[in-house]
Amino acid sequence: MRYGGGVVRAIFEFVVESDQLKNLSQKGQSGEIMNRATNPLFQWSLAIALLSGFLARVLLQSESPLAAMSLGVQSLTAVLLSLLPLTGIVLGVLSWKRKELKAGWIIAIIVFNAVQFLLIFLRLFFVLQG
Repeated sequence: MRYGGGVVRAIFEFVVESDQLKNLSQKGQSGEIMNRATNPLFQWSLAIALLSGFLARVLLQSESPLAAMSLGVQSLTAVLLSLLPLTGIVLGVLSWKRKELKAGWIIAIIVFNAVQFLLIFLRLFFVLQG
């Protein structure tokens, strides 16, 4: 299994299998059939949560090369990184609205994205404090 996309795909396949592959297609508002297995917002939300967590840990550590840069660059990086979990939260809410999977899985990813956002925000706060 590849690292990165393969891990996300494996987690998504496990979740879909645990949901017993029910209701894989849904009628869209415009009448077309949307296959949830080929366009999962849940999978994107999960990938964004994992990516933002990884990037935040790597880029916002005190030993990273970013720490040697100016305060403005550090702040800009933290603000741009905080956009990733916010996007993941929006995708999670849309996935919940579309009822792609069980609500528990989707809520867990929304909470995970929210925690990532708060951690990045707190790191930005501590960077600005000195």
